[in-house]
Amino acid sequence: SWTEILGGDGGATEVDFVNPNTIYMEYVNLAIFKTTNGGSSYFKAMNGIPTGSNYWDGTTDRVLFIAPFVMDPNNSQTLYAGTYRIFKTTNGAANWTAVSGDLTNSTNQHISTIAVAKGNSNIVYVGTTNGRVLVSTDAGANWTLVNSGLPNLYVTRVAIYKQNPAIAVATFSGYSSGAKVYKTTNSGQSWTNISGNLPNIPANCAFINPNNPDHIVVGMDLGVFVTTNNGTSWERQ
Repeated sequence: SWTEILGGDGGATEVDFVNPNTIYMEYVNLAIFKTTNGGSSYFKAMNGIPTGSNYWDGTTDRVLFIAPFVMDPNNSQTLYAGTYRIFKTTNGAANWTAVSGDLTNSTNQHISTIAVAKGNSNIVYVGTTNGRVLVSTDAGANWTLVNSGLPNLYVTRVAIYKQNPAIAVATFSGYSSGAKVYKTTNSGQSWTNISGNLPNIPANCAFINPNNPDHIVVGMDLGVFVTTNNGTSWERQ
């Protein structure tokens, strides 16, 4: 059985892996809420993120309708949230601080995905709706653009290999010609198209086997596809 603890258009959700009674939930426009009692009650947790005056208002920043926020897999007190810039909390959303400027380099684009490396909190990848991928090697203090060779398409996800955060896979949306899945082995300094025989449709998410960086699962508009040979061939599952 399931109990709804926050209604409306659902967004991202993060459960504290140290204390699962603490849950972070999102309403539209990055309206972040937190419960510390498993959902019996909740409160708005946006101190430091510009927001409207009404309780259900999200941020006044330029932001996706459903915006990304993620928990650091190494420290449940640290979370990142994205508008056109990155906000970070290190105290369980008691307060947030902007740790970047405009990472989209545009007046009408948004941050679309955020990923923190498991095993190394210093490594954070960000993707935007206009094809920009950036990486921080100091937990968000500085950001480097690493999209050389990538398509100018909506970045849907960055998946980081658990045993080596220099290895990552980026997926892209859109129906224009060109690949939708790319991989780096050098922290984004270069990317390789590993789309192989995948159909030319939006790729929405990816997962790398934590014990084998050549075994990758990608969720696409037409189903789940898997490669065990680093993208040389894919099978629909």
